[in-house]
Amino acid sequence: NEEKNGADEFALQLEMAIAAVFFCPGDVLVLDNASIHNGGDNSNLEEWLYDTVGVLLVFLPARSPELNPIEQVWKILVNKLQRVPLG
Repeated sequence: NEEKNGADEFALQLEMAIAAVFFCPGDVLVLDNASIHNGGDNSNLEEWLYDTVGVLLVFLPARSPELNPIEQVWKILVNKLQRVPLG
């Protein structure tokens, strides 16, 4: 559901994490370039996050799944599922 997985929902979750003191000044948050991370009002997220909490935001380069650990997990999972007989 786009409404539950969009840029506004990401911003809300980020604000909740800040309120829960999940981040500390000097932390680094690494994000891929998914539209929820930098779409909508999140276009100035990098500046806002640094000014508000002192967290440095780093975006991974486009088309670089080798730098995103979750992509490696998905690759392993897909390979395992492809070896499971259906039926």
